[in-house]
Amino acid sequence: MKTILSKLRTPIGENLISTFFGIGIQLFVQLILVPFYLIYWGVELYGDWIVLTAITSFFSISDIGLNTVASNLLAIRYQEKQYKECNSLLANSVVLLIVTFSILNILLFIFLLENDLVAIAGLNQINRFQSSVVLILLVVKIFFGMMGGVYHSIYKCVSKTHKGIMISNISRLIEGLILLLCIIVKLPILLVALLYIVPSIITFIYIRYDTTHNIYKFKFHISYLNWRLFKSLLIPSFAFISFPFGLSILNQGFTLIVNKYLGAESVVLFNTTRTLTNFAKSIVGNIQVAIWPEFTIAYANNNKKRMQNIARKVFHVSIFLTICFSLFFYIFGEWIYDIWTKGKVEFSMSLMMAFLIVVFADSIWSTARLTLNATNNHTKIGLLYFCLSIIATFVAFLSAILTHKLILVVLSMLVVDIFMSVYSIKKSMLLTQDSFVNYLYYKK
Repeated sequence: MKTILSKLRTPIGENLISTFFGIGIQLFVQLILVPFYLIYWGVELYGDWIVLTAITSFFSISDIGLNTVASNLLAIRYQEKQYKECNSLLANSVVLLIVTFSILNILLFIFLLENDLVAIAGLNQINRFQSSVVLILLVVKIFFGMMGGVYHSIYKCVSKTHKGIMISNISRLIEGLILLLCIIVKLPILLVALLYIVPSIITFIYIRYDTTHNIYKFKFHISYLNWRLFKSLLIPSFAFISFPFGLSILNQGFTLIVNKYLGAESVVLFNTTRTLTNFAKSIVGNIQVAIWPEFTIAYANNNKKRMQNIARKVFHVSIFLTICFSLFFYIFGEWIYDIWTKGKVEFSMSLMMAFLIVVFADSIWSTARLTLNATNNHTKIGLLYFCLSIIATFVAFLSAILTHKLILVVLSMLVVDIFMSVYSIKKSMLLTQDSFVNYLYYKK
């Protein structure tokens, strides 16, 4: 028992505790809310909400990946005690987000004035004015979330990532409770969207104050801006954006294709089944988020043995958990789904199996992606992922219009996973100076 407790008190252990708390929050937000959406809003209005949130998620890549790349470098430079460069990294990130979001919001406003979003996105229950306002509010929420991410990186430098994760999880819980209350009392969707963004704003204010006053003294000043440093980060940043952009194409792009060519009922079936099966993927992803900061620090200290040990453990845990959850959903999936959706959406076992195949394929190379992303050695695999995402989406598009088979649309995602598994694992082995045999069989 003492050994277990001592491990939980390590930075990775504390990160994992915060992460598993977040998994509970995710269960509430993604699983428990769905029946209320279907009962109080109905399939069509819920489908409209899914489409609008899918569109706004594309704005999450508007920092061109600089946030994540700068966060990795910030942790490295902090370990090296290069505090002047740390100040420049934070200042550059703040300015970039403000400038890019200002430009994007102006362009979005002009677009919404000139175009009917209802017709373009195939919305059913929301009118043009409502859809435009909801879209803008959701974009504002993303902006404050990303601004909070800039200061969240300070927690990473001092091995306090668990605190930032816990704060974000509490914010998500409050968002979920707000949505639940709003749905039950049947508030207008504009008011729902307005109340939904409040926790993100408050969270940003708190994280900014806590990190810059209690952990790392930082007060923005124009003199901190460093154009040379900014330019040096552009290439890895543009490469990193390939991952969230590619993921948005796979997630939101597929949602839009299904909604456009297969209808509102299919898009609800598609998203609810994906949400259920992606629970395994999200658990693995959250564990990797907990590991990420410590892997970056090990890399900064050139600790190859620790890098190898972390990579091997995460790979085996990821595969094991994915298999366990896949078996669980195969046995209990239909029962859970029927209870979850209150029987308002017809369950498809074949569709669930297709998603589970995709989730397992993704888990094979997800650890390799972690090691490369955490050390800013991701340029080539990021570009490859982006290209494969486009190809997979095109295959899904053809499947939708030629066969109208939802299962074939889902299996189109394997185009990405097959090629990424081969390429990224090889690159990860080179980075950690590990062998595939030791990596596969976990030899200490």
